[in-house]
Amino acid sequence: MDTFRGLNSTLDLFLQSCFVKDPNGFVPNHLLVQAWQEYRITNKVKDDFARNMLPIKLELDTSWGLQRDRKSVGGVQLRGLRGLGMLKKQMEG
Repeated sequence: MDTFRGLNSTLDLFLQSCFVKDPNGFVPNHLLVQAWQEYRITNKVKDDFARNMLPIKLELDTSWGLQRDRKSVGGVQLRGLRGLGMLKKQMEG
């Protein structure tokens, strides 16, 4: 079922092309949105939901088992998703 969903879900394809599964990983929302914008433009994907809904959609509508979470970085609380890490090519871009 996960394979079928992954092949037919724009959000799963986005995750596969920009991130790696990492149970201990955390990606802040601003980096998720930035990667989504680049992916959407490059792949001519229609964006039919508000940007602030992206983490919720990635958590609920993909097969990756992600969880919304908060992480303190330098005394600042960042919201994001736990369960994934950025691909090296994304960090360089």
